Amino acid sequence: GPQGQSMIDLYRNKMHVVAMGARVLSGLQGTLAIPRQTGGATVAWLAEDATITASNQTVGQLTLTPHRLAAATAFSTQLLSQSSTDIENFVRGDLMTVLAVEKDRACLLGSGSSGEPLGIYNTPNIAATVDITATASITYAEAVQFETNVAAGNADLGSLGYITSVHIRGTARITPKFSSTATPLWDGDMLGSYPARATNQLTATPSVIFGNWSDLIIGDWVSPEIIVDPYSLSMANQVRIVVHQLTDVGIRHPKSFCFGVV
Repeated sequence: GPQGQSMIDLYRNKMHVVAMGARVLSGLQGTLAIPRQTGGATVAWLAEDATITASNQTVGQLTLTPHRLAAATAFSTQLLSQSSTDIENFVRGDLMTVLAVEKDRACLLGSGSSGEPLGIYNTPNIAATVDITATASITYAEAVQFETNVAAGNADLGSLGYITSVHIRGTARITPKFSSTATPLWDGDMLGSYPARATNQLTATPSVIFGNWSDLIIGDWVSPEIIVDPYSLSMANQVRIVVHQLTDVGIRHPKSFCFGVV
């Protein structure tokens, strides 16, 4: 169409947790409890006439509960009348985008308080952390340590990979795996031996998360509620659009994830 009639989008932080393998459960109703085994039977070598000590498997639950995520904006009816772009649909789409970006951030960094779900960085009992050189630098030895720490908990399976800051990617692209070669530590979409993606969702605390992303569960309750309100701001000639979504984040096995500290 003619120039000047398309809305210019805002650049936002890249969302990667779903692309890395996180599982999305949608249309949930009520509280969701996912059973998980927390302990197994034990085995022992015994003398011919020794008595076996019985042991039991133990089972726990990963519980997902609704957390309310909302966004709102307003635009003038004059803007609507002056533009050939479908402003209302654009605004709805933009609100859904900001909700998606925030859900992705909560998966990584959610505090678990003030209404936020609990993300990887604040989850207790994850795999041992890795001391990295700097918030914007990583070595091949450190990358191997991420993998080793997850493997130490027998969690090195599923959708393994890295999500890092863009600064980690930048330095890793020009850092050789080994000093005697020209192969960069970050080559294509791989960091070391595993897939990797970079985003400004991560900056300094932490700047690297490695793990089995299929052990990250995102739960969404029914469909997002979109409210178009032409009345509240009518005196200012504005229409308000509000979006609500109920969502939660859960980690099946904390040992599946490891992050870097400086």
